[in-house]
Amino acid sequence: MGYKHFSIEEQEKIHYALWERKSIRTIAKELGRSASSVYREISKNTYHHHRYHACPSHQQALQKLQLNNFI
Repeated sequence: MGYKHFSIEEQEKIHYALWERKSIRTIAKELGRSASSVYREISKNTYHHHRYHACPSHQQALQKLQLNNFI
């Protein structure tokens, strides 16, 4: 099974679910993803004051994609 990036919609859902203080397991179940994948996404894209932000993580993913296309 291949790796699938989180879409901007999924990232937004994570952002709002964390704002609502939902657990990682609950968020994972709602997204149909594993709890470990959601945990890694949150850990990788947590910024100012230890808050997850969907837009910077999406921008970072786009930059990586563009960089890989130039190589």
